[in-house]
Amino acid sequence: QGEGSWGMRPALSSLARSGQRLSAATPALRGFTRTGFTVYTRTGDKGKSSLFNGERRRKDDVVFDALGAVDELSAAIGLARAHCEEGAAGCAKEEAVEASVAPAPGPAGLRWLLPQLEGAQRLLLDVGSAIATPQTSSSEKHLQRVGIDGAAEASVLEARIDTMDAQLPPLTVFILPGGGAPAAALHMSRAV
Repeated sequence: QGEGSWGMRPALSSLARSGQRLSAATPALRGFTRTGFTVYTRTGDKGKSSLFNGERRRKDDVVFDALGAVDELSAAIGLARAHCEEGAAGCAKEEAVEASVAPAPGPAGLRWLLPQLEGAQRLLLDVGSAIATPQTSSSEKHLQRVGIDGAAEASVLEARIDTMDAQLPPLTVFILPGGGAPAAALHMSRAV
């Protein structure tokens, strides 16, 4: 949704439904402004940070390593999306084909890839929310709001990979990353 950090989308909607007066002083909204997020929370550092369930953990906790990895991958995919948008600029949206049929490489292929990449980023937001809500220390209410079916999402991603792979010649050698800005950025995303 573009406005999500680790689990804040469910927290924000839950607070809004409760009728609670929302302000920057509301603990669950530290880091928000009337126009969105700030890059700071004003909760002090002291070497700890909060998870979605409110639990505070040291910043060197494995959960924050995982959240950082998910964030890094989403940023790399965002960069790839930007390069694909530039590369697809000469292709009308109507030229892109249905999601189950990947077009040949070129502007139409890049246009086809854009919603696939955005979908991956949206899924990563959900993954981050789930990571920030540890099963061992979160209430059932928190867990229900961030649950994802990893098997279903993996099947969708595998089907998309198979669709794209069907357009490629069989691999017989290792590929050097490159081939233009979109391809290089996609290789970078793959490597993250």
